[in-house]
Amino acid sequence: RFTRGLFAMEEASAGTPLLNAKRIRSVDTLRLIGIIYFATSGGPEGTESMIRTGGPLVTIVGLVVAGVVWSLPIAIMTAELCSLVPENGGVLVWARAAWSEKGGLHELVAFLSAWACVLFFAVDAALYPKMFTSYVEAMTGYSLGPYELPLQAGFIAIVTVQNVFGVKVVGSFSDVTLVLLLLPYVVITFLAFTDITGWGCNPENWGVILPNPDYPKFLVLVLWNMGMWEGGAVCAGEVQEPRHTIPKALSIVLVLVLLNYMLPIMAFTGLDSHWELYRNGTYIDIALRKGGKALGILMTLSQCFSCLGMFSNNLLKSTFLLCGLGEQGMLPGIFCKRTGPNGMPLMSVGVSVCISMIAISVGVFDAILQLDMLLYASVMLVEIAAYITIRRRWAEEPPESDEDAFRVPVSTTVVIICLLPAIVLASGLVLIGDLLPRLIGLGLIVLGVLVAASLNAFRARGGDFRVVAPLPTMDHQSPAKSYN
Repeated sequence: RFTRGLFAMEEASAGTPLLNAKRIRSVDTLRLIGIIYFATSGGPEGTESMIRTGGPLVTIVGLVVAGVVWSLPIAIMTAELCSLVPENGGVLVWARAAWSEKGGLHELVAFLSAWACVLFFAVDAALYPKMFTSYVEAMTGYSLGPYELPLQAGFIAIVTVQNVFGVKVVGSFSDVTLVLLLLPYVVITFLAFTDITGWGCNPENWGVILPNPDYPKFLVLVLWNMGMWEGGAVCAGEVQEPRHTIPKALSIVLVLVLLNYMLPIMAFTGLDSHWELYRNGTYIDIALRKGGKALGILMTLSQCFSCLGMFSNNLLKSTFLLCGLGEQGMLPGIFCKRTGPNGMPLMSVGVSVCISMIAISVGVFDAILQLDMLLYASVMLVEIAAYITIRRRWAEEPPESDEDAFRVPVSTTVVIICLLPAIVLASGLVLIGDLLPRLIGLGLIVLGVLVAASLNAFRARGGDFRVVAPLPTMDHQSPAKSYN
């Protein structure tokens, strides 16, 4: 009974304030590049652990292979789904477009997928204020002491205000932050490759394989660093001409991310061969040792910009997932009600910040962040299932689609074959792992079901739940044709 009645939504009429609320598709290709970049990468820092576990050659080859068998298929999937369903919510709207006519349990799966995404986006965001202050301490050489919390509060306030002013502002900020973040790595890579400073970059180091690589750990690290291509899709409803803009931006970012990992890895491993000592922060240590204090400070400042960009991006993704839930009638309408000069859903912004603040105050990052790959892999499997369903069942001319929608001209069978590595890897991440993350994950699923039940009860009592961004529907009155 519960699943049959779950999310029995009605569409908003044309005269409702929610439907007529101010939503402007203001994100162009350049701004979307910045948003997707921070959704997937956020900079070369963090790849040191891959070098320690696999060595230079395994890391370089692993990134290329992951880019082809993991990143590229998921990026193509994201481009096609955003072309067909250009609304806010990512996996939420994709799952609903694929299975909404079945209702009940399928709607619950869509809700729980969005629920999982909101949780790990918000918890991830909670990491960056602390990381920011630790980099400030490293850069200045002084302990912040009683000033640490005020500085973190200022960090959160600045990024929150930026999000309040709109996704266009966040996109522009992401572009500027991207340039400032990568600039030191460009300088060091150039100096290492040209050896004009006499640093002694040794290309032979790139071919080194460790005697006993930790392949399981390396695999998780490389998949994590090359994942999250669907992140920018949660705000697809804000993108100008999404059928063209999103595929173009994804293509550019895929190349940028590979270069932003591989070139610095080659530069730093050419300069330092103590692989067993590589850890987060090793790049800064090498820059300090080779280029002096000025270059070390520049690298540390780069990481401060990375923290700003990552926090802003996670807040944006969480905001538009909540907004998408409101637009699809799965949260009260206030979550998608747009106010302010740029029509942002301020309730969703506020709730996203509050979730991150709770995570910061509780300080259970080590326990919860183990769930990231488990949650992400679970959501990815739902996304792939929705994509294959849409690919196989959508009519030739779906509503609100046009002839120039982005489509890869191959059969669905070929698409499934290309996605098999991602399916196998994601399934492995879900099925293989420690007991504690699994138990926490199960608890979060149960909590999500309880939240859904509470929302259902609130709806039954007259709560304002209306679909204000209707999705294209499948035509099942006649045999569905493939758009191959």
